[in-house]
Amino acid sequence: MRDTAARLDALRREALAMARQATLLRHDLDVVVPGSSGGDVAVLVHGFLATAGVLRPLGDALTTDAGVTLTSFTHVPGIGVTALAERVGEHVRALDAERVYLVGHSIGGLAVRWFTSELGGDPRVVQTVSLASPFWGVRRARLLPGTLAREIKPGSDVLARLRAGIGSGVPHFAVSGSHDAVVGPPARLGSADELVAAGCGHNAVLYDADVLRAVAERIRERRASAAAVGRL
Repeated sequence: MRDTAARLDALRREALAMARQATLLRHDLDVVVPGSSGGDVAVLVHGFLATAGVLRPLGDALTTDAGVTLTSFTHVPGIGVTALAERVGEHVRALDAERVYLVGHSIGGLAVRWFTSELGGDPRVVQTVSLASPFWGVRRARLLPGTLAREIKPGSDVLARLRAGIGSGVPHFAVSGSHDAVVGPPARLGSADELVAAGCGHNAVLYDADVLRAVAERIRERRASAAAVGRL
């Protein structure tokens, strides 16, 4: 009975998250330029069939609680992980920033790690964050467009390389939903910094107060440590 009640509550929260996304999709379709030059900038990268607008509540939490400036861009539906990583790289290299934090939902989280671990990254990137990202694959990947389907099917070379690099290089914070029907049950990456969001599905993680607080906290802590190193 308890498991059934938990599943029903997770379904309710996921439905509410989808409804909220429907009101946010029309926002931030163009590139959002940082409000000020220099300093700490967080790059938000959305997932499949979404826009940067759905990440607005996350962005609000990061500006308020982590003190960073925001930037984002909306990518076309069906873009592959490696191609999206190239877009992330172009966006990052154009930034006037002292430190950069890359935060991605779903395939966006895979793309930010591919950029840092496989494309040379950028020395200003000091933290990556993934939310509900399918590092172990999506069982129904065959239903997705060509390149994306090949890259996120279970057992793909892209995912194997991403998992192999997760514990080295730029520090990573991975958030999974306990009831993610898209990605499946949470599976540890072996990273020292992982969070399973109780009662959250694939999209509910974006609007869960505990998740938003945890992501802002990680970035705030990274800001403080990176600034301290810079003063030495």
